[in-house]
Amino acid sequence: MSMNMIAKVYVCPTCGEKMVLTGRDGLDGYSWVCRKFGVNAHHVRRSVRKGSWFDESRLSIPEVLILKYLRVKKTSNEWIVDKMNVSEPTVVD
Repeated sequence: MSMNMIAKVYVCPTCGEKMVLTGRDGLDGYSWVCRKFGVNAHHVRRSVRKGSWFDESRLSIPEVLILKYLRVKKTSNEWIVDKMNVSEPTVVD
């Protein structure tokens, strides 16, 4: 079953070619990158979250996965808020 959490392929909006998944510092540790030199030179970077169901979330990917697991296991909102130190709206959304 595919959950489409992170895109398998991301196409550069500038040149239309496949972007490369590259490691980097930051919350997620990776981003999609397209860098071309010479004619039509550009450097485009996109978050691995782009287009995912947690695109707007400020939680780390491990936190998102734990939260999703707890929701599937029908853990109470109160417990999640207390133990994960997240707000009630984060749990409900």
